[in-house]
Order: sequence, then C-alpha cells, then structure tokens
Amino acid sequence: MILFFISLIFSVAEGSIYQTVGTRYKEVGQSVVIKNMPAYRTQDGLGLCYAAATTTLLDHFYCKEKKIDCKSRSNDERISLLSVAGHNSYLGDEIHVGGRPAKILNNIKNKILNNKKPFILKEKCAPYESLMLEHYAYRDRNGMAQTAREQAAGWYFLKNIFDNKYKNRDRNTLACTIKEKLKINKSLESIIKTLDAFIFENFVYQVLIDKGCLSQESSYIDIPLFENKNYPDHDKEKSVNYTLGIEKLNNLLLNKIPVQVNICANYVVEGETAKKNEIMGDACSGHAVVVSGMKKVCRNKNDCKTLIKIHNSYGKDWQDNHNEGWVDAEPILKASITGDFRNSFNWIQPVGKTLENFKVRRKPKRTKLKNKKYIAPALIKGRQCQGTAYA
Repeated sequence: MILFFISLIFSVAEGSIYQTVGTRYKEVGQSVVIKNMPAYRTQDGLGLCYAAATTTLLDHFYCKEKKIDCKSRSNDERISLLSVAGHNSYLGDEIHVGGRPAKILNNIKNKILNNKKPFILKEKCAPYESLMLEHYAYRDRNGMAQTAREQAAGWYFLKNIFDNKYKNRDRNTLACTIKEKLKINKSLESIIKTLDAFIFENFVYQVLIDKGCLSQESSYIDIPLFENKNYPDHDKEKSVNYTLGIEKLNNLLLNKIPVQVNICANYVVEGETAKKNEIMGDACSGHAVVVSGMKKVCRNKNDCKTLIKIHNSYGKDWQDNHNEGWVDAEPILKASITGDFRNSFNWIQPVGKTLENFKVRRKPKRTKLKNKKYIAPALIKGRQCQGTAYA
C-alpha cells in the first residue's frame, strides 16, 4: 500500500517529473480544458496532498451538479480540506499524514448510501490556515531545543502539545496556548476536552474541527451521491502502459471529468518506463495531483509533446512557475503507471452516467509497394474521431 504524503522537501528531486516546455512549442489541433475548476490549494509542506486532491474533485463535482461558479465562491464556502482528510479514517474523526484518495471517496460514498451524513464541512468550520504558523522554537520531551520549519508549523506545535500534555497538568494553560496560537474560534472548555484524546490524529481533528458546525446545516456541504471509479482495475487490466494511460485520461477529460492521478514523485523517466531516483532511495514518494486539461504542442513535425494541466497542492506560486500547471504528460503518466499503484487514476461521476467513448485517431500504417515507395492508406471510415485532444 502506498500512502500519498509528499511535501515540498522533495521539490528538487521532482524536477524531472514536472517538465514544462519552451515558447518554441506551439499548440496544434484541439485541446480540452475543464472549466469551472476550484481555486488552487496548498498543503503547506504537510503530507495532506491526498486530501487536497480529493477535495478538488469533490469541489468540482459539487459546483457542477449544483450549477455553481466554483471560482467565485469565497474561501469560507469551499469544502474544508481538513474535513475531507478526516474521512481517510472509517469513523471520519482522524487526520493523518499520508492517506489514500480512493479510501476517502469510498468512505464518503458509503455514508451517503447508508443515509448517514458524511459531514463534509465548509472551510469556515475547519480552516486550513490554522496550521500555517510562523517559524518557532520549542523543547522536545527530553528538554532538547528544537526548531520547527515554517511549513506545517501548526502541526508540529500540536504534536509538541500532545507529546508533553502529561508533563503540564495545567490544562487551562494548554488550552489557552492552543487557542492563541492557532487563532481558532472555540471555547476553552471544548479545547480542554480534546486533551483526552488517546491518539494524536484524533486530537488534531478535535482541535481543528468546529463540532458546533456539525449541527448547522448551513455549515456543511451536501454532496450528491456519486460513483467513484479508478483505473487500471488490476483484476481485469494486468498490463497498462503509457499509451493506454494517456488514452484513458484523454477520454475522461473529454467527458469533462477531472482526474486525480497518483504518482511516484521521486521517479525519473528513462526510455519507456520510470524508475526510482537513487538519491531518494527505493521507497515511492507517493503524491496526488488532479489533471484538468490536455493539449498537443509541437516545435516541428518531428518534435511534439502531449501536455496535461496539473492542479497541484503547492499553491498558486507553483502553478505560476510551471506554466500555469501545463507540464509534459509523459513523465507524469509513466511515474504513475509504473508506480505499482492499485489504481493510478481516480475520479467521480454522477450515478448512472454513461461516459462517451472518444476513440483516439491513430496514425495510419504505411503500405509497402512493389516499387519500394511508401504511401499512407486512407483512414478507415468510422475510426475518425472528432473533438479528441490527443492524436
């Protein structure tokens, strides 16, 4: 099982995965871009990419089904990333570093099917900004001076509180410190109760999630029932390569469905496959992104690439520095398909919806003549495809 938790500390090693192209490459043919995507998110160096990607899928699905302009929504009205992360656990009350998008989607769907509210809260009830503190110093349980990095500082602050809560018997002081540092809108009594949590992941959930919102229907998102799908199904598709992967991705995008893609972000591409970066070791540094577009660009007739539009969880600055997220599809897809994932792609769609099958128009085979000249036969009628973004 691969958990998706990569943070920005891997940004150097990821250079070979996120490859942009120069201005000499020009767009050719027809592109596909899903509109009304939600605003970009940031995981702030914390291993919650799996939740950020899943939240993007849910946000888009909700906006589409409810006919809402996703981009015009205020940040407070968006789906809470922390609330979604909680559904990585069966009871929905733990926030873990590292998780699986498919597991979250299954848990949420099953709760809807069983007529149980999955309680997907709005951002105002569980703001991610609570974890984004400044650089600070603290002492660990052994009394040694430690310094938390700026990213995910709120997480480390809470970890320090939890690890040392039994050393400080004054629970009121601990609660006041939490309330002041995280700037959360909760009573001291409710924060004091969180200190009774047995495990840290549940403690984080109780601190960050405003349970008062659970009783207010206006504070959570009523997600319509959906079908969650994945590809490849390794029970049926034993062998999947880059060509099959790009065709599947292209078809989903043409059906106006954004796709969550799991990748080994520390992989490097060599030839037809991807292999692990020796600097990062053998373990797959799992990362989750969302793909919302595809297009073909060429520098000349012999030098063309397929680009995909990535919604990463590194914030808007990353998008701006990577051509608004348009990167070469090949290293991304190869690092996904060869990553030994149970499901490289995840997506959600309305219940009962039948997707249109957009076949890819391939280059015709060349026919050899007796005079050793080669001609290309006409495309077989019925195999031509209109509207495809990848050829």
